[in-house]
Amino acid sequence: MNQLSTRERTIVLLGGIFLVILFALKGLLFPAMAEKNRLEQRLIASEKTLQEMAVMQASYKGMNLDASREMNTGIRREKGFTLFSFLDQLARKSGVKENIVHMKPDSRRQDKGDYTISMVKVKLESLYLKEFMDFLYFIETAGKGVHISGVSLTKTGKDNRLLNAVVDAWVLLAEDGE
Repeated sequence: MNQLSTRERTIVLLGGIFLVILFALKGLLFPAMAEKNRLEQRLIASEKTLQEMAVMQASYKGMNLDASREMNTGIRREKGFTLFSFLDQLARKSGVKENIVHMKPDSRRQDKGDYTISMVKVKLESLYLKEFMDFLYFIETAGKGVHISGVSLTKTGKDNRLLNAVVDAWVLLAEDGE
């Protein structure tokens, strides 16, 4: 550097400063700006998704409320109606009462609303298909808003002519008991 004139030193110094600034821009500033733009785009997409989810949540809540009303609309039950006693009566009526091994009641209160879901699991052993179908028919056609959510069947007995069955039934009950 001692052999360079002042003018040449100034040019080399300005060139070095230019290169340092260029590398700083290329290595730090431009990637930071690109990352900022990418994050802004992700934020916009996430906000749009959040808005869509809010609309879907409101729609779901509306549908859930409508479904609850629909299940209970127009269904008149006697005061003190219980799913357990109702299924017991229908078992007696259809002739499967003596085939009941156990009836397991359960209930769950809705988080938001004035309804309780009452459930009963009925286990039946060694019954004929006709008796079982009569029992299901009586449940479905009673007009009490009782629904069957699951049925499990296995063959049993000599020549597999009998059935073992588990029936899961439920009903939506208003808190006032109707």
